[in-house]
Amino acid sequence: MATVLPSFTDFQTTVTQYLSAIATMKAYTTDVTQCQIPSLITFESIDQKDYDDFTQKFSAMVTGAVTWLESVQPNLEALLSSLSQSSNLVNMEVSNSLKYAQLLESNPQDALSLENLNKSLVSCEDSLNQLKLFVSSTFESVNSNAGIIQNTAADLQQISTDISNMIAAYSTATDAINKALSNIEDEIGQLKSNEDAQNLMKIGTGAMLLIGFGLAMYGNPTGFTMFVGALINANQEENQIAMDDKTISSLQDQVSRLQKELNTDLAAYVSVQSTKKAVDSLTDGLKKLSAGQSLIDIEGFIQSAFNYLSDVNSEIQQAQKDEGRWGQVASDLQAAQAEWSRLQQYIGNMSSFTISYTPGVNNVVIRADS
Repeated sequence: MATVLPSFTDFQTTVTQYLSAIATMKAYTTDVTQCQIPSLITFESIDQKDYDDFTQKFSAMVTGAVTWLESVQPNLEALLSSLSQSSNLVNMEVSNSLKYAQLLESNPQDALSLENLNKSLVSCEDSLNQLKLFVSSTFESVNSNAGIIQNTAADLQQISTDISNMIAAYSTATDAINKALSNIEDEIGQLKSNEDAQNLMKIGTGAMLLIGFGLAMYGNPTGFTMFVGALINANQEENQIAMDDKTISSLQDQVSRLQKELNTDLAAYVSVQSTKKAVDSLTDGLKKLSAGQSLIDIEGFIQSAFNYLSDVNSEIQQAQKDEGRWGQVASDLQAAQAEWSRLQQYIGNMSSFTISYTPGVNNVVIRADS
């Protein structure tokens, strides 16, 4: 007839996992809030309004997540506190029930023991009813905020998409800068190559100047023409070299500016990538918390206790109607004594809950000393 009570380890694990999930969510939320979202309004693909919308959405997400997470943990701690307080009364009534059950085992006709046993069972049931009401109230409080999880997860999903667009914008900008740098470097290389050629030509022009000047000194008309032509060429070559030097200097300034922009973009790219990772982790965690984690096992624990009380009451009622069954009842009560002791120990364990919890850190320990 004995009801199989849920494993205390299972119950302990259920609460621990739930609180651990909350701690993890807090840690993810902290990671997200610590991420720096660089302004992208310098990119044509993202204007000021889009960026403002994103930052507002991000701020609302953080506020919503923290609101829900901060509301859950106190409710759970209050629930465990109520379990601890209720267990004191339940322990006392279970001890009394054990005492009267042992008396009935020795003397099934002991009406006073039967009456006291029934009173103890009723008192125990009342205590469990009060606990059940508190648990229901706690669940209602927790669940009233649970919608924030779903809304936050949905917002995070959109934010993740927005960040993906940012990453794409950074990637596009980076590619454009790298291409511009490559083109400028090629142009600088070509200009320097032209300068080298101009310098070689200057040597030839210098030679022509000397030859032309020498011939002109001896009255050679060809020498004079050669000298004048070489002089013009020399002036043009100097002007071209000066222009090329100015162009190279300007291009080198562009390279320096673009290199700074590239470094800024790369740093921002890494930051946004880190933000996306934190946001995706938070999104995934909230979805799992919303879909998979539940405290319903706590209600299962209480319901098992109710079922056990019902079984015992049913046996007593049958024995009262048929005195011939008292021998069997005595035997059943003997077997039930161990179950009552187990139930007593089970509820007693609830009173020894201690919680070690560090906000923002996935470090939750629930210990129950037997």
